[in-house]
Amino acid sequence: MNRADIISGAVSGSVTTGIRCNEADGTIVVVSRGIWQLGTATLAGGIATVSLSQPLATGDVIQASVDEIGNQAGIPVVVTESEVEVTGWRTATEVEIRQSDGSLLAMPVDLFFDNYGYLPA
Repeated sequence: MNRADIISGAVSGSVTTGIRCNEADGTIVVVSRGIWQLGTATLAGGIATVSLSQPLATGDVIQASVDEIGNQAGIPVVVTESEVEVTGWRTATEVEIRQSDGSLLAMPVDLFFDNYGYLPA
């Protein structure tokens, strides 16, 4: 299932949001705040810019969906005071390990795997 994800515009005062979704051109995406629809747009090349019916406020929780609220919904996003980078999960390249004496040991993830036999959570 392809989710609709908010990739930009989740900032206080914004009246547009950017959406990414791997659905066909012409598919409708919806941005909502709870049960309230704030705007819709049509995908082109997996991207859409949604014009919102009202400016966003700090602390609003918004979500993008496909065709209707809740369908193929992406991760809810909290509107911030200033622009932040919206990302998905990232794989760590380095970890810090607190040793029994309280000191921190930093090491690359591949070395952690070599030493402990599993990847850190």
